[in-house]
Amino acid sequence: MSPVLSLFLDVLVMGGLAATIYFTLKLSRSLNNFRDHRKEFEGLMTELNQNIEHAYEALAALREGANRTGSDLEEHLEDARVLVDELKLMTQSGNSVAERMSMLADEIRSDEDDEVDEQLYRGLETFEKGFDEEDYESPSFAIHDREFDEPSAPGGDAGGLQSQAERELYEALQRRKKTSNG
Repeated sequence: MSPVLSLFLDVLVMGGLAATIYFTLKLSRSLNNFRDHRKEFEGLMTELNQNIEHAYEALAALREGANRTGSDLEEHLEDARVLVDELKLMTQSGNSVAERMSMLADEIRSDEDDEVDEQLYRGLETFEKGFDEEDYESPSFAIHDREFDEPSAPGGDAGGLQSQAERELYEALQRRKKTSNG
């Protein structure tokens, strides 16, 4: 073999070796980068798995809370339905009792109207005659009416009535007496 050819082949082999070394170094750097990023990626995957586990736990707690709240709500709704039914029954019973009482009161009122009128007339006669202070003891406490306490002129038909309230009561009783008599 000729020395030129041998030199050319040596240069060619050296060029191939240099290219191999270059690509080997480049591949080594890429592998180192891959290993570094792989550690970061593994850390991210670990963190992602932890977050997924937390999410599952939160969902389980949320489901449990929703089920508990739903059960409580159902119990409250059932209690409310029972109370509504009881209130309806009580209202119906109250209305029935009120109707019966109203009918009884109407019956009693018609029977007692004559009796009440008689008592009113007796009271009016006593009122017209006046009260004798010696017949009654002094009360331990009294309500004072200013119109009654102030001296006033004797009222026409009312006789010894001094306060406005007495005069109004007297007039009302007189009107009732007149309407029942004539």
